[in-house]
Amino acid sequence: MKGYLLESDINYLYMDINDTIVVVYQDGILQFKNIDWDEIANAYEKGSPILGLISGRTKGGFYVKFGSLYGFLPESEMELRAVQNLDSNVGKTYEMKIIEFDPEQNKLILSRRAWLEEKRSEFFENVEVGQKVKGIVKNIKDFGVFVDLGVIDGLIRKTELSWKRINNTSEVISIGDDVEVMVIQIDREAEKIALSLKRMTQDPWEDVDNKYPIGSTVQGTINRIEEYGVFLQLEEGVVGLLHISEMQYSNDGRYSIDLLNVGDVVEVTVLKVSLESKHISFSMRQTHEHLLEQLLKSY
Repeated sequence: MKGYLLESDINYLYMDINDTIVVVYQDGILQFKNIDWDEIANAYEKGSPILGLISGRTKGGFYVKFGSLYGFLPESEMELRAVQNLDSNVGKTYEMKIIEFDPEQNKLILSRRAWLEEKRSEFFENVEVGQKVKGIVKNIKDFGVFVDLGVIDGLIRKTELSWKRINNTSEVISIGDDVEVMVIQIDREAEKIALSLKRMTQDPWEDVDNKYPIGSTVQGTINRIEEYGVFLQLEEGVVGLLHISEMQYSNDGRYSIDLLNVGDVVEVTVLKVSLESKHISFSMRQTHEHLLEQLLKSY
């Protein structure tokens, strides 16, 4: 039998023989001792987690490798809630708590769920509204996006995804995206959290009245056409209405709305601005009247 010297002190020699630690006492007595069990006992006493590798599946759970030891992690102790694809955990390393252990029976029962519950409690004790957190987009629904924050899933409602109008959540975000978001609402009792992606940037409406004062001439891009008028985008998130009554007739007697298309850039005059309701209205007719006046004055 061959072994390897690991370390020594004045009382002992520590040797590795076939992955088992052998302690050689001063009097020459050998004692087989797996020091991984000492780490397990120490972690259990302190309530600390251990780092275990999910090495394989077995009936009702998983094999977990810790050093030279193998433990058992029940399926019910893997996640905070039921998930469909448990097999995807094989090969991953997780922190987990020790539920039960017995070196003599070579018994080690673990729980990742217990560790996640502990971390979730810590999260809700410390998180505050206005705080920025990072996560991964986990699921996308019509009403919003769920973000995995590690110990809890937060919800970004559709209206909190972007300052601009969006028809589908997938226009601005995809499953698997790494995101940084702002906490806007916390329910500590129900352990729910609401998030915002758009508030990570400045609200474009904050300075609209100064950037686009009433009476000024501006250029906007048509992004939607309705029977009653067209919507013009001045910049990302700032869209206003050019009502059909504020358009002009073309030479053949038609309203200019019949000649406009999405994507066209038009020049208009700012009629009204409301920061409170985030509403801005335009006039094409006044713009052309002003241009006509300027032309007449020049002659």
